[in-house]
Order: sequence, then structure tokens, then C-alpha cells
Amino acid sequence: DWLNGRKRGDAFRVSDMRALYERLKSLTPDEISFLYNVSRERADILVPASSIFLRIADGFGSTEITAPVLGVREGIITELYQTLQ
Repeated sequence: DWLNGRKRGDAFRVSDMRALYERLKSLTPDEISFLYNVSRERADILVPASSIFLRIADGFGSTEITAPVLGVREGIITELYQTLQ
């Protein structure tokens, strides 16, 4: 499976993401959590997040997506920290 061994900051093909999305959308969050070794909370958001990433990639005509190094929370904290400096 192409997902194994991936980490934040890695680039992957939109076609691979689309194939994974097609598999994930037929699974329950519990199945996703077990099969992909992610927390139940992460499993809940993988299908909607994948859909958003794919829509953005399609809108820009992208063939690759780079997994974010930071999450939204980290980005907000970083921005707030820089603003206060």
C-alpha cells in the first residue's frame, strides 16, 4: 500500500490519493483506524479531508500533493507566536 512509510512533507500523486479515497469511502472509521493504524479521531476525518484535497488539486490541475508538515493548530500557534514577537 502506497500510504505505508509516508510522512509529513512527502509528495504523492493525486491519482494515488484518488485511489485511496475510493477505498476509504467504503470503510467505517473503525476499519480505517485498524487497517491504516491511525487513531479513531483521525479515521473520522480522512474521507472528508481527502475529498477536500482532491477538489483543490483538481481545481488547480495538480498532479501531486505534498502532505503538510504542520497541522492547522500548529500553524495558528506559529502565526500567533510570530505576531506577538
